[in-house]
Amino acid sequence: MGYSNGNGRPPATGHTCAYTSRAAVLGTSLNTRSYHTHPSSITPSISSVLNSSILPYNHLQRLQSDSQLSFLGFRSWITWISLPVSHYLKKELLSQQLEDEIALLSSPAALSSFGPPFRSSALVDPSQCPTPILRFVFTRYVQTFPFLKKVNQEEFWGGKVQAFYEAFLKKNISTTDDREEDTKRRMMGSKLEKMIGIMMNAGLKTASGQEEGISVLEAEKNSNGKWAKDHASGTQGFKVNVCAVRMEKERRHLRKQTHAYFLVRTSRPSQSDVITAHRYGDFCRLHKELTEEFPGKEIPRLPQKNKTATSTRRDGTSKDDNASINSSSSNETTPPPSPGIQSAPESSIIPREKNRLTLRAFIRALVHDPQIVRSTNLIMFLTADPIHLTPDDIEDEARRAELDVLRTTELSKFTQVAQARARELDAHMSTFKKDLVQRDGLSRVFRAIKEKDTIAELPEEYQKVVEWARIEVAATIYHLFVAQDNSSETFATAKRVHGLMPYMVLKNIIRFSNPMAMMRGILDLFLATPFGQKSLMQRIFSMSLSEDIGEIKKSINILQSKIGDSAICTKLKLFAEAAPELQEYVRAEAVADDVDLMIAVMRSNIGAPLNSVQMQRVLMAYVAWNEAVDCERVDDVEVQESDENAKLYAWLIQLLRLEVRLTDKQRLNELLFEGVTGALLKDIFSIFYEPLAKVYKAASIHNSISDFSAFMDDLIKVVEQAESQDLATDPNRLVQSFIDLCARHQESFYRFVHQVHKHDTEGLFDALMRWIELILMLLREGFPQRIDLALLFTEDIDRQKALQEVDTLIQWNGDRKLWREARLRAKLAAMDDGTVPTSRIKASDFGLDEADVEELAYGEDEADATTMAREQALEEADPVEAERRRRQKMKKLNEVGKHGEPVKPLVHEIRKMHSGFEQRIRDILNDALSSD
Repeated sequence: MGYSNGNGRPPATGHTCAYTSRAAVLGTSLNTRSYHTHPSSITPSISSVLNSSILPYNHLQRLQSDSQLSFLGFRSWITWISLPVSHYLKKELLSQQLEDEIALLSSPAALSSFGPPFRSSALVDPSQCPTPILRFVFTRYVQTFPFLKKVNQEEFWGGKVQAFYEAFLKKNISTTDDREEDTKRRMMGSKLEKMIGIMMNAGLKTASGQEEGISVLEAEKNSNGKWAKDHASGTQGFKVNVCAVRMEKERRHLRKQTHAYFLVRTSRPSQSDVITAHRYGDFCRLHKELTEEFPGKEIPRLPQKNKTATSTRRDGTSKDDNASINSSSSNETTPPPSPGIQSAPESSIIPREKNRLTLRAFIRALVHDPQIVRSTNLIMFLTADPIHLTPDDIEDEARRAELDVLRTTELSKFTQVAQARARELDAHMSTFKKDLVQRDGLSRVFRAIKEKDTIAELPEEYQKVVEWARIEVAATIYHLFVAQDNSSETFATAKRVHGLMPYMVLKNIIRFSNPMAMMRGILDLFLATPFGQKSLMQRIFSMSLSEDIGEIKKSINILQSKIGDSAICTKLKLFAEAAPELQEYVRAEAVADDVDLMIAVMRSNIGAPLNSVQMQRVLMAYVAWNEAVDCERVDDVEVQESDENAKLYAWLIQLLRLEVRLTDKQRLNELLFEGVTGALLKDIFSIFYEPLAKVYKAASIHNSISDFSAFMDDLIKVVEQAESQDLATDPNRLVQSFIDLCARHQESFYRFVHQVHKHDTEGLFDALMRWIELILMLLREGFPQRIDLALLFTEDIDRQKALQEVDTLIQWNGDRKLWREARLRAKLAAMDDGTVPTSRIKASDFGLDEADVEELAYGEDEADATTMAREQALEEADPVEAERRRRQKMKKLNEVGKHGEPVKPLVHEIRKMHSGFEQRIRDILNDALSSD
């Protein structure tokens, strides 16, 4: 009674779908005779399944369609699911559960359902809380945080936090998708969801105890290099370099003035190089144009103008090893002659070299962005008005190319030496990591720091870790202030801030003041409410909000005068101020009637009804708006007239957004002046500041101010020496100089950490370590109870469809990993920078999924950027043209969706498992809390 393809032989395995080895069902290595054995004899154990051959996914479909799984039974069938299927099924169910729970937080009764310490008007059973994961996180980790553990739980959480939370919800702050503030709140909610999801995914184990995700290598094998090729095409094959600087004199009235032109060489496949000349102001204009073209997108920061010149010297004995770089400030307007490479004198000045490097880093960052690289403004900047190099330009390019080679060589040698020294410590680091991830490992480390006065007294393995840390920090400092193209700007900023910092004044304030009395005085000053008046802090915050409110009102008045109809404007204002239920009703009507929200608002009963002329005007504006923004030709007279009519609708959209924003600001201002807000702020300051102030006062923290000042002085000296001839020719001396910098100040840093722990008489930091250990224990060991996925496949669930949906999720996760990997490679290529891959502590050492951590670290998603881009684009001077550009851009992105993040597939059958999964999660978490 086995499966076959009708001729007595097993089905062929050549035509498998993507991720066959991942989304497949595991089967035992059965020969032909075993197909006719008794059903019970072919039920595999977990261990035999894991070591068995793999059946393609379409074999599962054949099994189910032939109804040959029924005799296997529920549990024997589920053990045939591959490890990736169980991993991604559990991950999807957790994601759905967290989405539902976070959505429930918008209810005023959300905190009441947690049970004590929150207040509730009725008897609440916390074990049946509709948000079991959030309740577990709050009870075990938030409520037990060392700073919050000593507060009066019912007074703080139930009396102040819950009161503020309910007051905030009553203000009905807008949550529409077209608000920038909502985008930020949604992003914060997404971050919270991901962080909790990572922790729960690590702590919740499946019945088999084993899971497996898709690796980048496996995903790349199944995609046939699709995402890598697609992302490479996103850069248009550009290679750019600011190859030289041309200094030209210009006569201005009585004297001559010299201007620097940066020569940008652009290389493209199958085309000759293009060289363009740009002054610094041209880069400024490019940055402004790109900011306007891509509103809401973070454009790389434009480096500051830097007139510093660089001197090079030779001793004539070695062209590569003995050439060195020395930077000096120069205000010369006339550069010296440009000698040839071979006949170079002992010393020569190369003007604007540091500015060339910072501008090269800027332009390379633009080129490696898959959206910006397609910009017409950028392409015109790189290719329009090409020039031919003069003999002096060619010589200057060669000299600067030689300096680039020298920098690359120094970086390579530094990396090699640092890696070699770090490898010597790998064995000690491995031992330390094993000890750290064990139970109470973190507490043992900080206990040793508390007991030992100096680094020399620490155990030998800890001293080796300190030595490894010296290399890591030294490499970071070198890359940050020396090796990168924009290092000179970063170093100049740090040096300037250091020079302005009043270290002695700050030290004496901390030394001679009473931090407790000072903080209480400050709190009384800012939070006191004399005679029932508003506090100073409330007034300060309100002042900022009032300025925003004033600016919004000015913009509203301008738009109202353009629209010229008070009835229409009043309708929009009343809609923005309406109750959420009424707003939702109007939105539902717009969806039901398939009309734009603006039309639905104008037709609604909010405010005075519009007459036929007013309604006709709005409808004509809507038609003109759609025609204008969808049209690509803007030179036609009819199109221009349509644009004029469409501007009315653009003004209406802008007015609605501004009215919503104004309402939000006003409601926030009202919330700020409520007594519950001031009381909560005062409690938060006291809870977190008072314990730290006691420790810092006892630990003589003021001495660390002088230590940090000395470190910055030393760092500036070492970085300046690193640019000189003395260090450039010897990579061992270069590496050693930065390691010695860290060694000279490591005792000061250790003394700071040691003193803080030693004088912690209240055990604050010990409690903090135990609290962190509590989290690490969950990540390492998980919950005692495990979840059996077999119990989720009830009779009303189509198993075949459910596993097909998991298969699409696996495909999506693999594609997304490749997409992010391609973006990371492009980013590293744009940086043109090396790193020092020394031994490091990985997330997987603590039981975390590396892919989940990478996802958390990933920046804003495309949807959030698009939402902000739409709002800002509509506020430009020409809203119709702005919307037209936005739609055209989104159309191109949709057409070449390969350059965007893969879209998560929709699932329906998996959703049916949610109720059973939620109940099982609730039981596991309740048992965990009851055992605490």
